Amino acid sequence: MKHPRALATIVSALLAPPAWAQTQTAILVPADGTPGDLFGLEVDLEGDVALVGAPGARNGLPIIDVTTQDPPLAEGAVYVFEHSASGWIEVQKLEALDSRPGDGFGSAVAMEGNWAVILAGGTDAAYLFERTPAGWVERQKVAGGYGGDVSIDDSRVMVGAPHSGTIGRITVLEESGGTWASVASFDAFAGSLALDSDRVLARPIHERGVQAPKIAG
Repeated sequence: MKHPRALATIVSALLAPPAWAQTQTAILVPADGTPGDLFGLEVDLEGDVALVGAPGARNGLPIIDVTTQDPPLAEGAVYVFEHSASGWIEVQKLEALDSRPGDGFGSAVAMEGNWAVILAGGTDAAYLFERTPAGWVERQKVAGGYGGDVSIDDSRVMVGAPHSGTIGRITVLEESGGTWASVASFDAFAGSLALDSDRVLARPIHERGVQAPKIAG
């Protein structure tokens, strides 16, 4: 039986012919984690920085609503871990500036360089965070009915809206001077995305049967 709070695991992979050899080097646990916070549902890693989404995090709300006797709707959070000589350390907890119950912030995460994009599945909005000397800072919220997946490459972000239209829709955001703007949008599978330069690999969501991912670009 799994622990009621999901864990994120750091695995180091070494290319040792003829196969990859892997060694678990750390288990990441949030300092304020609670059962049901879905910690580890979405993760991304770049260098010595790891982002771990917890879209079920209640951020201080009680486990049970005293009025309804039901669990409160989750605001969600993303935890930032950094690697140092002492191991992987939690350094910051990210929440949306306009966070409200039901947002599900952290339902998808992606980062590259000094930028991170985080989806709030309950609001279908994307949040852009920039890494500064003082830590990660929210710079922009982009609403667009997304709710799927995100991928970032250099100064370009693709955000998926898997329930838009007949097959889904992908929106392209690009950064200029610290501001992100939508530059294109097209119909495509948008359940899961992987972006590299001018190509994106996408798959559908909640499809019956097996369907192959599609490459656009």
